Amino acid sequence: MVMLNLLSFRDIADYRSNPGLAPPAPISGAKAYDLHAVATLPMLEDQIRKRGASPSRSPGYFHQKDGNRGTLSAFWPKYLGGRHET
Repeated sequence: MVMLNLLSFRDIADYRSNPGLAPPAPISGAKAYDLHAVATLPMLEDQIRKRGASPSRSPGYFHQKDGNRGTLSAFWPKYLGGRHET
């Protein structure tokens, strides 16, 4: 089984529902997601290991490089994927 989340972001991150999490200055939605990913991927990987999966099957977070005009980069500048053998 393969999971692929295609991600799109706001120009400015919206923290109205959680103002205590807002950074001092406005940031893009993509930057906010990067901060979230850095904080949560280690916890996700730990949970995957606890369930007996190898680290190579852990979720991956990918950035399209500037100037890359591949299929995904046209509409989805970032994507999150993972693989699980069933």
